Amino acid sequence: MDQPTNQTEQPISKTSKPTKSKSTRVFGYLVNVVIHAIMLYVAVNLLPWEAQFVLPTWADVLGIVRFSFWLNIAAYATFIFYDGRGYYFLLRTAMDAVSIYVAYRLVTVFPFDFDGFYHQAWLNDVFPYLFWLGIVGLVISIIARTVRLAANKNIYY
Repeated sequence: MDQPTNQTEQPISKTSKPTKSKSTRVFGYLVNVVIHAIMLYVAVNLLPWEAQFVLPTWADVLGIVRFSFWLNIAAYATFIFYDGRGYYFLLRTAMDAVSIYVAYRLVTVFPFDFDGFYHQAWLNDVFPYLFWLGIVGLVISIIARTVRLAANKNIYY
């Protein structure tokens, strides 16, 4: 019995989700560029805006935070034009690695004081755990993407 095929006559795996269409991925990349640009704008202006929960030590992490946002903007902008598997894999892994470092710096410097934010001091205890949870999630993401690439499965998630 012949194995079912898709439009390009490649066997369809019954265990793997189909890859999102290029137009769907491009839309997602555009949204990512816009969201990261907005977050970059906010991050750069937290000190000038005198956000009540941000400490002056925010300046100590702003450089790496800014670099991370620019890396994401540049990567997602290039994905709009080209998102080959190897290229996508390398850039996503680089973005995740930088994000791990950013989260680590945010934990070690912790430029926030939520007691000044409507007296929500309990957030000072919670946020470091959330950053560590984010680091664990990023490591899992890198491992999962690597395994899926090696198994020739969909890495566009």
